[in-house]
Amino acid sequence: PEGQAALGNSREFCEWHFNPSSAFHFGGLWKAAVRLIRVIGTHVFTYEEFTTILGRVEAVLN
Repeated sequence: PEGQAALGNSREFCEWHFNPSSAFHFGGLWKAAVRLIRVIGTHVFTYEEFTTILGRVEAVLN
């Protein structure tokens, strides 16, 4: 049927990412990004401020 053909074709182009509710550590990166946007808001950083932030983020990741 028509619906099955459409569903079959859509599976070729879908990339599934599972985030089980019991595995809270799976969604940590996007949760951190959302939290960062909430903290920063609409503030526009100077070049010096932005490079300082990137340096601190790099230090945490390393």
